[in-house]
Amino acid sequence: MHGRPLAFGASVVEKRAATGPERRQMPTLLRFLATCLVLALTGWGIIFSLATFVMPTPREMTVRVSTDRLLQQPAQE
Repeated sequence: MHGRPLAFGASVVEKRAATGPERRQMPTLLRFLATCLVLALTGWGIIFSLATFVMPTPREMTVRVSTDRLLQQPAQE
């Protein structure tokens, strides 16, 4: 019976040491803003690296225009 309170007391002391006043937690708003900042910087870095290091290959492009569009009379105003 004597060993049980000591075990409980030891776990309380360990918890208090882990979450004591000397260990400060970041407030929720600052954590959210820091996460948003990290995500924004990651996205900016990806876009910057794609724009800098990836060169597009140029190719010819043809667009077919139907003759019906060419033969239509312009609308009278």
